[in-house]
Amino acid sequence: MKKLMMLFCFLTTILNAQYKLTTVVNHPLQPHQNNKPFQPQFLIHKHNEKSLSYQIQGFISSFGHYKKSLKKIKTENQIHQNTLYIKHTIVTKKGFGKEGAYIIGYNFQQQKQVKIPKSIQTIILTLYNEDQRIITTDTIRL
Repeated sequence: MKKLMMLFCFLTTILNAQYKLTTVVNHPLQPHQNNKPFQPQFLIHKHNEKSLSYQIQGFISSFGHYKKSLKKIKTENQIHQNTLYIKHTIVTKKGFGKEGAYIIGYNFQQQKQVKIPKSIQTIILTLYNEDQRIITTDTIRL
């Protein structure tokens, strides 16, 4: 039964692979173009007993002789007792080439929607980097 619930949760997660990526530039001669790195966080749009709609946002630092940008955000779901754990892992791609002198990184945003099984009372969202270090976490009680 537990495996069936995990499979149900995994299959009903709607993954939107579209993400928004913007360059963060710090140019001293053009201060109106300066934009700030996003704070890593989950922005909850709406939630009820059946579904959860939220946005993931964060910042990827990239400068020097290796360009680093977002490849994808992997999502894993687990159910333990009455809690749904949703783990997001940021996967970056590294390439050769020098970044522009004023580029300090990239902001990213991605919309997500999850259908929630009936027995779930708590949802824990966690964002990890590639080294499996927690960047941010959020808890939602239904």
